[in-house]
Amino acid sequence: KICVFGSSSPRTNEKFTKEAYKLGQGIARQGHVCINGAGMHGCMGAVNKGVTDCNGEIIGVSHELFRGGDHRIQNKIVCSGDDLSERRMRLIEQADIVIVLPGGPGTFDELWETSVYRILGLRGMRHIPICVVNIDHYFDGTIMQLQRAHDESLLYDVMEEYFHVENDVEAALAWSLAASDRFRQKQQQEPSNDPTGGGGDKWANAEGSETTQNNKTFY
Repeated sequence: KICVFGSSSPRTNEKFTKEAYKLGQGIARQGHVCINGAGMHGCMGAVNKGVTDCNGEIIGVSHELFRGGDHRIQNKIVCSGDDLSERRMRLIEQADIVIVLPGGPGTFDELWETSVYRILGLRGMRHIPICVVNIDHYFDGTIMQLQRAHDESLLYDVMEEYFHVENDVEAALAWSLAASDRFRQKQQQEPSNDPTGGGGDKWANAEGSETTQNNKTFY
């Protein structure tokens, strides 16, 4: 299952929605399930159109705050509550891969939260590939900010451990699937008993502990 984050705005630039549509097609044609926020417009809507045009399967995770949603989605989960935390958790809980398309603050929120879970090994995210699709340099500022944090010694690991970057959806999907396959092969060869997904011990005492261990992902 591939979780896709991205814009839901009907004003999303066509250069982004065209790539989103191609991503939806690629996910469906390769037989994968697409999980997203059930939006009808923007990158989300374009992904959903690409998936359905190729007879693929979508799991839409929405919130009662958002009315309507994409009518093409038959399998829809509607979350409740006074924030979006349940929705974010339901989006990633079944995901084997996360791909991030251009979007606004909601997309940035989803990207940073999942990358933090990955680096900390929470919710089984340690070995879940996260790939940012930097279409037309959209995420250059985000990448520069993370690089600045690394240069200032504010990160606990190298940038690639937070997320990977590709410039188009074909490369992003190919990289993500290859990374996921490499982890599965490694897991079969060396089964782990770590319930955190591999990152827990390294970060358990991050607030000041000098204890670290070399526990990289299998990218």
